[in-house]
Amino acid sequence: MSHNEFLSTTVGDTYNPEARVQMKIISETGKDIRKYNELEQEILFKRNIEFKVTKIDTTDDYYVKIYLKEV
Repeated sequence: MSHNEFLSTTVGDTYNPEARVQMKIISETGKDIRKYNELEQEILFKRNIEFKVTKIDTTDDYYVKIYLKEV
């Protein structure tokens, strides 16, 4: 799985707790840009970064949780 655009994520536990699909990412190259705006709690990924799906959790009746690891 890869993204052709920049990818913005949150440092917090969940950005939108009402979203049915949620992703958790393990990465070593995401750039922490909180020093520019602490309120955003943002990690930014460069273009064309690739992730491997390590797990898809469908045990909850409402949520689907997708776990990704940067490759």
